[in-house]
This record gives sequence, structure tokens and C-alpha cells, in this order.
Amino acid sequence: IADLINHSLDPTLGALVLPKVVRAVQLRMAYYYRQLGLSPTSAHLPNYHELPMLVQIGDHNQLPSIPAQYLAPLVPTAPGPAPATGSKPAPATTGTTAASTRQRVTNPRPTAAWLTQFRDAGIRMNTIRQHAPKAADGTDICLTYHLTGACISDCVRQATHRQLSQPERQAMSEFVRTHVKPSSSETKATPGAAAPAPAAHTPAPAPAT
Repeated sequence: IADLINHSLDPTLGALVLPKVVRAVQLRMAYYYRQLGLSPTSAHLPNYHELPMLVQIGDHNQLPSIPAQYLAPLVPTAPGPAPATGSKPAPATTGTTAASTRQRVTNPRPTAAWLTQFRDAGIRMNTIRQHAPKAADGTDICLTYHLTGACISDCVRQATHRQLSQPERQAMSEFVRTHVKPSSSETKATPGAAAPAPAAHTPAPAPAT
């Protein structure tokens, strides 16, 4: 069909007719596959014999029109600046970039009783994190932010870097009361208390004579 158009029409008109012929083929194939999905036994292959005839007789109005979005001119992309001579390619992004954007986030209104109890308990955060209470949305409350008064900006629990609601505060207070206390292995001796005296050595009895 392309050769027929090139020999039958002038180049300007041929450039307008050929896309319409391609569009006609596209629509007929789309209809055939749609019918094939609905009724495989009654679907018939499309007939393309009338397309060359329409081109030869110049009856282009029977060919389908081209959708407007296909005719919209392409907007060329502005080229970026050329790299300087001898410049090296930019290094690949690594975890260093993420770490460089990390910032310390301070709790502006911490609960002093929670900070004091956690400090005096002398326990590690990872020993109690699995018992963290839940926020209203079901996520864990950030213990670091609320028990130490500060955390990092990319914390996975950063949604709770805020003032807690009353139910959340009640849950947090219950958690502190239950879990933030010295463990048996980390209990410290009372400052100034004397160490227990060693047991007196009792000599063994003399053997009988």
C-alpha cells in the first residue's frame, strides 16, 4: 500500500494518506481481536482489499481520521550542559548521601519523669523496644525520642516524634512503669554501701592422737 500511495499521489498528499491507511488497519485488527474474545467461532479476519481501491480512486474520506494526540508536535527536550573537558563522571550515590542529610531531632517538651526513670534504670534501649506501646495509628511509639529526649530525622518511627495524645501518654506511662526498671543482671550496688565482709576462716580440727 505504501508503494501504491507513493506512485499514485504527490509526496505532500501521500504523507497525509499513509497514516490514515495505517489507522484503518489498526482499527480493523482491534475490532477483530475484540470479536475473537467475545465469540471465537463467529469472528472473521478483517478485509483489507478496499484500502488500495480507496487510495487509487482518491476517496480518502472513507479512511479513518487520525486522533489529535497523534498529530500533536513533539516538544524537543533541551540538551543538558556539556561536561567540562577532562571532568570525571559523578560518583554513584551511596549511603553516605543519606547519612549526610540525617539530623538530630530534639523533643521540645519531654516528660521529665520518663527521662529520669530510663536514666536511673540503666538498661539498654534494645532490651525494651519489643514492648513499645502503640500509637493511635497502630505503629510503635519511638522510645528513643520520648525516653532520651532526642532521636534522628530518618527514624522509622518518626511519625511519633511529636506530643502524644492522652491515650498514647497513658499507654506510655504504663509501659514505663512496667518495663523501664533495672534488670536483675544490671542492678547497681547502692553508692557508699560497704561490701559484705568475707566469711571468717575456721581452721580444720586437729587429728586425734
